[in-house]
Amino acid sequence: MKLITILMLFSASAIAGKSQFLPFFDSLEDRFLMRTDHLIDLSEKIKLKKFGIFGNRNAEATYTPFTNTISLREEYMVKVGRQYRIKKYQEFSSTNGYNLFAARATTIFHELAHADFDVFMEKDKNHPMHKLLMKDLPAWFKRHASGVNSKTATHEFFGYTAGDYIFMLEGKIQDILIAHGIYHNQNKCFPRVALDKIALRLNLTKNDLSFRDIYSSVDFKELIIPKVIFINGKSVDVKLIPDRFQRKVVNYFSNKFDMSSNSKKLTDKLNSSHFLTRLKSCYSFLK
Repeated sequence: MKLITILMLFSASAIAGKSQFLPFFDSLEDRFLMRTDHLIDLSEKIKLKKFGIFGNRNAEATYTPFTNTISLREEYMVKVGRQYRIKKYQEFSSTNGYNLFAARATTIFHELAHADFDVFMEKDKNHPMHKLLMKDLPAWFKRHASGVNSKTATHEFFGYTAGDYIFMLEGKIQDILIAHGIYHNQNKCFPRVALDKIALRLNLTKNDLSFRDIYSSVDFKELIIPKVIFINGKSVDVKLIPDRFQRKVVNYFSNKFDMSSNSKKLTDKLNSSHFLTRLKSCYSFLK
């Protein structure tokens, strides 16, 4: 009976933990055209809480490995009953009409990457990222970044790459939408005279109305991998990390979360997403 009670409490705790993340995960999928299945699995193994009075005043978010807990500032969260959950996209809108979701998502995804590393990769020697993160990258930091803890530096490189991936996708999606006459964070289009010029330039027609790859299949890796990371306020140059290591980290995020790694893949995703509906609405005047 006691075992059953413990299992029920554990199950209830996992469900409560997951519910704190799910609306935010839905917004990640909607805004960045990625998958969050793995994050849902992760959310069952970690906790979420608001910064306490003794929290780091200089940090927006932290991950504590000893308790598997992500702590966020209150402005990132909404109180629901007796607990908090992370805000979804619409809830990050400010009074001046600017939406902070992308900036906040960059920070939160950075911390989720730390949790992913700690929960799934660090202790599993059979994990495909284990050797890179536990041996190869720490060894590189020991040789090339004296004065910093090699394990911490590897953790931060992984986390910064995660955050920069989100930041890059936000920028590229925004650029593509603007190039097609669509405001990214507002439900409106450019004026008709501007849309006429864009349609002519991009050869948009009623029978061929789709997003064009304005970047001509550019690889995003150089935009995703950070050039500098910060550890306790100290900058660490990571530009010279070998390309094979950089590529493996990028591929992890690209494959695990179905994040676009080049402009063609991103354009294809836009053309099979809710963004295409917005494009068609803007150019409904085409004959």
